[in-house]
Amino acid sequence: MRPWMFGLCMALVACGGDKGSDGNVDDTGAIGDDDDDTVGDDDDDTTECTVLVDNDLTDPLTLMRDDDHYCESQPLYNPDVNTASAHWYGEMTIDDCGVVTGREVVLLFPNPQWESNGAVDCMAVWDVSGVVDEPQGGADYGLSVTLTRNYADSDCPEDPYESPEIDSTHYNVHLDAGTARFFFDGSTEPFAEGFGNESHFNWFFDSCPLL
Repeated sequence: MRPWMFGLCMALVACGGDKGSDGNVDDTGAIGDDDDDTVGDDDDDTTECTVLVDNDLTDPLTLMRDDDHYCESQPLYNPDVNTASAHWYGEMTIDDCGVVTGREVVLLFPNPQWESNGAVDCMAVWDVSGVVDEPQGGADYGLSVTLTRNYADSDCPEDPYESPEIDSTHYNVHLDAGTARFFFDGSTEPFAEGFGNESHFNWFFDSCPLL
């Protein structure tokens, strides 16, 4: 799944240079080159990374419950406390070099109490970058990722999160018949579920934070 390209330079004569008619070594040609310029033509071995499988996954937002009233349906909901129905989702792509890219988003829908204090529906965004590594807990994939706040794509008038601009975490992904379950290290319960294939994952979960 993660082919690496290797090159081997077999230019023993060029490494010693060519002798001209005067018996002196001609060192104008580059090693591995077959012309007289100083630029090597055949020592540019670079790895081309590709995404092997199309993203044909179900949209993770199909798992979202009632946008506006998720918190209000919770047993411990207190209408006098500022809170918001928070809908988290992530989408990630893996190429055949094991590089991970994507984003994570939280959609916030404030309750009436918080709206009375000026809150509005909004979203906060994090860009995701990382690599595939060893999974834990019998998972199929391990993802070591860095999350970077994307303020340009976020539209909350006031930032409700005090997390650092750059943070790191590790996900363990169990993939079964197109369903993906995401676990943190050491956890026996998934924090999110979604969909996945060989090159793409997504996930979703609801929460009800006190703000």
